[in-house]
Amino acid sequence: MESTREDPHPSPEQIAEQAEQRRRLWQALGLLSPAQRTAMVLRYYHELQEKEIAEIMGCAAGTVKHYLYEGRMRLRGILGSDSAPDPKGERHG
Repeated sequence: MESTREDPHPSPEQIAEQAEQRRRLWQALGLLSPAQRTAMVLRYYHELQEKEIAEIMGCAAGTVKHYLYEGRMRLRGILGSDSAPDPKGERHG
């Protein structure tokens, strides 16, 4: 059975790959609109709920959902759907 947990002692290659993925993700985040980037960072990095993000950003929760959706779509386009890590660092594709 394959383990779904991360290796507590990743290899140097895995560490380098994870660092590269993080670098690419942060670079791609810089290409989003300020509102999309703010919503994405607050949601996935700071793990805030949409309502909390809406209060911080001074907008409706539905607007935050839109920013998050558009931000995810834009990141997929920038990073490529096969190799794009999601904001939590999990691979899709």
